[in-house]
Amino acid sequence: MQVKSFLQLTTLVLFVAAVVISLGNRENYRDDYIRLLEDRLSTDNVNVTPLTEPLDAYEIQRQLREIIDFACQDFSTIKSIKSRKNSPDEWAVMITLDTDSIDVFGEIYEERIYLTAIDNQGIVEILNMNELIEFCR
Repeated sequence: MQVKSFLQLTTLVLFVAAVVISLGNRENYRDDYIRLLEDRLSTDNVNVTPLTEPLDAYEIQRQLREIIDFACQDFSTIKSIKSRKNSPDEWAVMITLDTDSIDVFGEIYEERIYLTAIDNQGIVEILNMNELIEFCR
């Protein structure tokens, strides 16, 4: 009988030890998880620097010429493209086009269209592209 009680006592001690170890490990897992979440939150707030340099006026005009050439399919009517930076990613663009009309002084009548261009990671996007397409028709 002593052997039986000894085995029961040993089983009880082993069971209690296993429970204590599992509860201790559970706390460590929880603490590790909380620490990982805090690390992730702290790295999410870091400012990300853009991979591309912001576009300059020359690059804006070059890409606009390609867009106009695609939209209007006749680049010969464009007299000038002027651009001005409104904000770090936004540009105001004025395109001067020659028309078929002649004014009262015998000069070719010029038409101007004003666009807003956005620098989207090195690619120019025109916000009011429909105005340009309508004008080219």
